[in-house]
Amino acid sequence: MANGASLTKRAQETRQKLLESARSVFENEGYDIASISGIVEGAQVSRGTFYLYFESKEHVFRTLALELQADLLKMQELSLGEQFRPEEGVRRTIGKFLAFYREHARLMAVLEQIATYDDDFRKLRLDMRRAVARRAIRFIQDLQRRQLIPNTVDARYAATALTGMVDRFAYVWFVLGEEFDEDKAVENLARLWYQAIGGQIEG
Repeated sequence: MANGASLTKRAQETRQKLLESARSVFENEGYDIASISGIVEGAQVSRGTFYLYFESKEHVFRTLALELQADLLKMQELSLGEQFRPEEGVRRTIGKFLAFYREHARLMAVLEQIATYDDDFRKLRLDMRRAVARRAIRFIQDLQRRQLIPNTVDARYAATALTGMVDRFAYVWFVLGEEFDEDKAVENLARLWYQAIGGQIEG
């Protein structure tokens, strides 16, 4: 079975067509109802062609989920080099995360669904959460070293709780459909986040 790194340009295009079709099918039908037949029909390729690139429906969804994880990590890494006042850094990071979640909300919803009953996908979803939390842990520890927030805050517990707050807010907003104003959402989440670790916000 071919992998993405070793494919010819034409094969890469075929694989990408399959991934795009699979994403559409999963987002519109959910994981349980989605079928390989629907994926190949959307990609306009044969069932045999599907198996040149993917072993199963689970394999193609895992590929999509891992690409989503990689995109999230890339977004996090791009934020690390930016220098702002701490509260502004929180605000910008939350804004970027919400924009990312909005773009991928339908696929995230499917992953959330599967993670409730499949151990492998639960682990993958947990890895995504931990990746976000790790950056927050480093951020909190850096502020403590600079004596900008109290050392009484446990960085790991605080980071897990606060990134979880933002993650769940995004789920309620973009998956469940609660309506919020974007500017107010970012501002209020940032204030809650930064003040919860003992940060002082000007104004």
